[in-house]
Amino acid sequence: MEIIRFRPGGGAVSFRVEVTGLVVWRYRYDADGAVFVRKSSEGPGPSHALGNPEELRGDVNSWDVHMVSPDEKSRDYRIEVSWSQDGGRIHHWQKQGKASGDTPVTERGDAFLLEAK
Repeated sequence: MEIIRFRPGGGAVSFRVEVTGLVVWRYRYDADGAVFVRKSSEGPGPSHALGNPEELRGDVNSWDVHMVSPDEKSRDYRIEVSWSQDGGRIHHWQKQGKASGDTPVTERGDAFLLEAK
């Protein structure tokens, strides 16, 4: 489990998911009170606003990224989830691997959102 620390009194916290290396993917990001879903056919993922610091204190967020190589070739992939506040990155999660041809792969993660000390 990740711990994402944000500045109390700062601006809204947002996140972005990027998947590289594989053509077919889908992610689902569950935040307390909101769900964000995006498919590869929709293009690169935008930044999503999670909310203001006072609303996020103690939240637990989770994400699932489902991927597949569209042919019989094995392909390397990289998933990056980054969180930002006031224009600066406050946390980064990355996972790399290899997807075998026609075999689906799922990567998961979760995080506590807490105030910085």
